[in-house]
Amino acid sequence: MLFRSTDPTRPVSHPWVAKEHDARGNPPIYSLPDIEVSGDTLWMAANRNGLLRVDLGADGRPTALGRTRRGSEVTNVLARGGRLYLTDRVQGLVVLAEADLSPVASRPLEGPPLDLDVQGDRVAVALGSEGARVLRQIGRAHV
Repeated sequence: MLFRSTDPTRPVSHPWVAKEHDARGNPPIYSLPDIEVSGDTLWMAANRNGLLRVDLGADGRPTALGRTRRGSEVTNVLARGGRLYLTDRVQGLVVLAEADLSPVASRPLEGPPLDLDVQGDRVAVALGSEGARVLRQIGRAHV
């Protein structure tokens, strides 16, 4: 079942459109290019709305929605080993501690980030016409 990004207790007919209006009466459109479930949390990459967090109840239904104030134009999110890996059109690759969202590492990317994957100490990012970049994590940095 899909839920409104503005009210996680109410289902919607289409996942990309929020039903609340702004101060001018215009309905905002939230694009959610990627989502990730980690434990009792649903993380949502929400483009210009950054990274959104939804707490999930025991039945899997959303109980609370919050903006994290992380990311400028988040396109991908992945949770691995207590970290969140984000691709952001403005900030590049961003790695956060999942527990408190504190910054762990970041790196600019050459090209539009379309997808990412993490295996062990390697992070692969698809960069559209720029190909792909595989980064190796050493300590707190990616090289």
